[in-house]
Amino acid sequence: MILSACKPSQAELDAQATQVAADDYSTQTALVPTATKTLIPTPTNTPTITPTPLPDISAVVLTLEDLPPGFEEIPPEELGFTAEDLSSDAFTVENVFTFMQVEPLGLVMGFTTLITSTVDQLSFDVALTQPEFLMEALIGGMESSDIQDQRELPGLAVYGDTSAGLTLATDLGGIVMRMDLAVLRRDAVGAFLISMYVDGDIPTITIDEIASKMDERIIEVLPSSK
Repeated sequence: MILSACKPSQAELDAQATQVAADDYSTQTALVPTATKTLIPTPTNTPTITPTPLPDISAVVLTLEDLPPGFEEIPPEELGFTAEDLSSDAFTVENVFTFMQVEPLGLVMGFTTLITSTVDQLSFDVALTQPEFLMEALIGGMESSDIQDQRELPGLAVYGDTSAGLTLATDLGGIVMRMDLAVLRRDAVGAFLISMYVDGDIPTITIDEIASKMDERIIEVLPSSK
């Protein structure tokens, strides 16, 4: 009777069981590690750099229409002025043109090259400040003893992004000829130009006019002009 009286009621037992179950669940829940949220980086869109297309400079030449009457076009190879002959470690020649006039005696010639990288363009511009570069590029095979009255032509600095000019006289087979030289670069295009005539004569077309026509021809083929 006493044990029966001390024995907890069924309701009390149910309440205790519920509490033990709740405490056990809380303990197990606390022991379970909390899942860590993994951050997935947002992909970065890297812009694609499209290289600037090189201009087609096949048309960057002078023609008979650019010259006064009396000039005739001469195949460059007849004068030893092929692209292969004129190319060097510094540049590769793309186009060559030569024209000759008999009366009065005169010669107009030139060639073009592509200067593709910024570094090469800077190097080219620096070289234009050195008369030795102009001499080597245009008349490298001429002996220094043949050269007379060499001086710069400052008036040519207005063409292209950069340009330079040089004039000199030289004895060719007993005739003293004046050679006016011009080199210019606009964008990735470089041009080398020569006007040759009898020293003391007035040329029928000046190196200034030749450089101006070539600069216009270069502008026509650049992507920025289209």
